[in-house]
Amino acid sequence: MVFGIERTILCTFNQKLFDSQTQTLSREIVKRKRRLQELRTRLENRRPDSPGKVPTVEGVQKNVKVILRGRHMADLFAAQVRQNRAGLPRLSFRFRDKAYQHLRSTLLGKTLLFTDRTDWSDEQIVLAYRAQHHVEADFRRLKDPHYLTFRPAFHWTDQKLRVHAFYCVLALLMLNLLRRKLAQAGIPLSIAKMMDSLTDIHEVTLLYPGASGSQKPFVRTVLADMDPIQRQLVKTLGLERYRSP
Repeated sequence: MVFGIERTILCTFNQKLFDSQTQTLSREIVKRKRRLQELRTRLENRRPDSPGKVPTVEGVQKNVKVILRGRHMADLFAAQVRQNRAGLPRLSFRFRDKAYQHLRSTLLGKTLLFTDRTDWSDEQIVLAYRAQHHVEADFRRLKDPHYLTFRPAFHWTDQKLRVHAFYCVLALLMLNLLRRKLAQAGIPLSIAKMMDSLTDIHEVTLLYPGASGSQKPFVRTVLADMDPIQRQLVKTLGLERYRSP
């Protein structure tokens, strides 16, 4: 039951994510250990007759909370602040190795997924989750100032805005299908690169003078010079058939 509704729940493990999270956690642990040690050293070197404001147990406890602020840090360190016979606070701390091992075995590298698609297999659920970046990328593409831009709309009524949104999404769908076709043909390109390459393919009309002044000039239509990728696009998409006769 998730939020009061029955769902399919899947726990996934990703080794790369585990390695990345472990490295990040290790850096944070080292940083906290260093700061706690520095605080403990300052308190130990403090004497009752030292100049400046006398630290208090409450103040040191607040400093410890600030140092251990961050995900998992308060669970991985056991810190205690006590007052010595001279009335000065002293800090003691230790790293909880068991808590760290428990964290590594239960949380790091893992992701909990839940869905209402009870007919999907585990693999389909994972693939759908990891394909979310495609949807996010499409939203970014709709903000591209050169292609597919949704703004400016130049419309004011709800009906016209819906039509505008429809043909923007329709254009996005067509470009994604075109990019997919090229990728299947061994030409992996981003939408921006694909559009730039196609836009730069130009048709040139050449006029040759006739044999004599009375004859009409000879007309020939050719494609401008193209780079290797553009030649692949023309061949794969069959663009030659659209050339002027």
